This record gives sequence, C-alpha cells and structure tokens, in this order.
Amino acid sequence: MQSSFRAYPVGPLTPDYTKAARLALEVYVGMIPWDANALSALADLLVSDYLNRWNEAENNPAAGKHLLREAELRLEQASAIDSSLPIMYYVKGLILRAKHQHDAALKEFETAVALDPNCDFPSYYAQTGNQYVNVGEPAKALPLVARAIQQNHSDPSIGVFYWIKGRAYFFMSTDADYDNAIVWLEKSVAERPNLWYNRLYLVSAYALRKRIAEARSALDAFKRYPEFAAFTPATLDAYEKDIPNTHRLVVAGLDAFHNGLKEVQFWPP
Repeated sequence: MQSSFRAYPVGPLTPDYTKAARLALEVYVGMIPWDANALSALADLLVSDYLNRWNEAENNPAAGKHLLREAELRLEQASAIDSSLPIMYYVKGLILRAKHQHDAALKEFETAVALDPNCDFPSYYAQTGNQYVNVGEPAKALPLVARAIQQNHSDPSIGVFYWIKGRAYFFMSTDADYDNAIVWLEKSVAERPNLWYNRLYLVSAYALRKRIAEARSALDAFKRYPEFAAFTPATLDAYEKDIPNTHRLVVAGLDAFHNGLKEVQFWPP
C-alpha cells in the first residue's frame, strides 16, 4: 500500500505530497519521455494513491479508478522502453493487487525481490510479504518484512513495513497473534498516523485482546484525526469490497477484524 519513489527525492508521505510529486513527474516525463524509471515511478505514485485511497480515490474508490488506468498506461510506456527494471515488476504487482488478482500479483513481487538480492529497495520485500498475507500465507510474510525493516535505508515507508508485520500476525491462520500484532501496529501508527488501516487494525487487535479501554481510546484518536473526519463504517465497507479476497483464511482474518470493531461499536453487529 505504498510507493517506492525509487530514484526521486522523497518528502513526507501525505496525499498533498504524492499529488505534487505526480504533477512534477508528469511534467518531467513530458519533457523526457524515454526515462523508463521516471515513468515507472509515476505509475507507482498513481497506483499507490489508489490503494491508499488518497486524492481522487479518497472516500470513493470508483472515483479513483482513472488512477489505476493511468498507472497501467505509464507502466506500459516504461516497459516498451526497458522491460528489465525491477521497479516495473513491483508496480505491476501493486496494479494486479488493486485489480484483486492476488496470485498473479505475488509472482510480480517475487520477481522484483529476485532482481534485488541485496535488498537495496526494502519496499519490494515488504510488499511481497504483504501479498503473502493476501494469498493466505502470513507466516511467509514475516521473514520478508523483517528483512525490509532490517535493511531500511531511511525509507519513508518504514511505518508501512511495521503495519505489514502487524497485519501478518493478525492474520495468522491457525493461531492469530494479537499481542505481537499490537506491538507492530503501535509502531506503525506512531510512525505513520495518517493511514486508516494501521489505526483501525490496532483498534480491533486491542478489542480482540479485551483491552477495551485502549481500543476505545485508539478509536477516539482515529476519529479526531482530521484526515479521517468523514471516515465511516460505510467507507471501510466500500474499500474492502473494491478489492475483494475470497481466500478462506483472509476471509477469516477480515471477520476477526470486523468482530474487534464491533466490540467498540464501529462496525454494525
């Protein structure tokens, strides 16, 4: 759920920043249309805005569908110039995830990792781990995201790496580990407070561990955060339905997530 911003200066990861970065890259590739890295980075920003529900996709996944189409177009342009770049496989994985083609997405992420054996780009490893959760194999996510965290080179997505580790523990198929999930989700929220998913999963994990006071406090903090003023259960429902996943272990994890939110009256009973 984050952009790699590989070869370009990185600012704070906020909707305003990513939109400004997109506009700057649009100008750049208009002048230098043969730069496959820049085209790939632009595709990365576009699909990341869609997956994060930022800018045009905020509170309305359907309204942001053009971001996904534009990301595919930019990636096709990049691939026609140089199809060997690891970032292309990474971005293709994000696009396929957005189109809920989870097995195909995993193959693209795995290729990006294979082309980056030294973990120069930790996001490739972290998002491959995230995709393992999406195909119902969260245990396989842990070593990948652990390496991403260990190899982090001041990557602005470190808070998302923490989220992915927390999510993997939350979705453990036979024995969900909410205590470890809480540890990493707390770190994620501290690092990246402007993400709805790390906050709501932390609320749910607290509730599922019967730490109800902390769950309610975390939910209150979420509601007070300006970016989430219009975020409702209907918003969450729309986001989840936009990228469906029918794997039985993922469905079970989502049911648990909703059950935790029910404990604090954020999800209908």
